[in-house]
Amino acid sequence: MKKARNLVVISAILGSCASQAATIGAVAQGGLFGSDYIVGGIETNYAYVEGNQSTAPILEPSLGNYSYRAEATFDINALTPQLRVLAVSDNISDIGDPFIAAEAYAFQTYQNTSSSSQTFTINLSLHGVVTNSPTSRLLSDIGIYAGTSMSSNASDCVGGYGGYLSGFNTFMCGDNIGETRLRIDSGTQTVLDTLSFTIAAGETFTTYSTLEALTVGGSVNALNTLNINFDDTTNLKALGEMPSPVPVPAAVWLFGSGLLGLIGVTRRKTRA
Repeated sequence: MKKARNLVVISAILGSCASQAATIGAVAQGGLFGSDYIVGGIETNYAYVEGNQSTAPILEPSLGNYSYRAEATFDINALTPQLRVLAVSDNISDIGDPFIAAEAYAFQTYQNTSSSSQTFTINLSLHGVVTNSPTSRLLSDIGIYAGTSMSSNASDCVGGYGGYLSGFNTFMCGDNIGETRLRIDSGTQTVLDTLSFTIAAGETFTTYSTLEALTVGGSVNALNTLNINFDDTTNLKALGEMPSPVPVPAAVWLFGSGLLGLIGVTRRKTRA
């Protein structure tokens, strides 16, 4: 059985009585069972979380070494979400269903500013390094929805809803007009895909993206990020306020790569 974890949540909550328009959101979370800490929320444009076994709300000495990092932000030039995750674990035992996860979520709303219908194309690129398959994986879901309305209750979405936005605990009101999944199960890979969809003049749409690293006794490194880019932004206006965060230093993310090596050394010594 999963053990209860303490959560730190910083989030703007949508009203429960009716759907509301939202323009931007970012959430980062991670830890044992993916729930040591959660930060960010709706109308947040930057979220970052990191930790390890020593910072966990509940100390579990038997778990061995683990660490995680997750970041959800936005590329102010490409007008798109940018997600990074890292999850590393050593020998985990003595509990049921053990896994270390790092997860990042983001959504952004846009408007077609042209006086005519436009077809937009989004290029997707996911790079990752996954060890200890099949108990480790890297997964990304990307969805496109018509409009900008969301609600915590599906019944408040007039005409139905297009999907559920994990990380934000809300439903996206409006049709799902495009979706895809990128996945890496082992080794070093780069996975590419595209999504194309047509938006009427003056109409709005929302992109929603997720990135999840999950491992049991291995590592998942997606520090080179999930890249999302529009072919052409000429007739595109991002409605959410883009961030101006203090960027996470490159050395911090590179530290994760070093940690992978250290854990490998630890495991070799243990088995020697």
